[in-house]
Amino acid sequence: MLPFAAKHNIRLVFVNRRDDPGSTPLTKKDIEDITGFDDSRREEFYRRQAVEIANFMAWFVQTEKIPEYKVFDDGTSEGGLALVGWSFATTYCLD
Repeated sequence: MLPFAAKHNIRLVFVNRRDDPGSTPLTKKDIEDITGFDDSRREEFYRRQAVEIANFMAWFVQTEKIPEYKVFDDGTSEGGLALVGWSFATTYCLD
């Protein structure tokens, strides 16, 4: 995607999920929630992560003044935001 982004006027922002290199480590509670046998605790962990991503996206839209997504009569479009998860991070995007 990187080689094509600028050509199509697309800005890519890469965010590492927690505990990946360069990001905030998981807390002890987070680790217990995802490694234990309680499905409700695991579900709550993923929900917290999804909310964190949503909060980041809301902050990013406001801070970077991302324009509203619009489609024009000629079929072209501009603005908007898309969330893409890669590998295990898709788990956070689906909640």
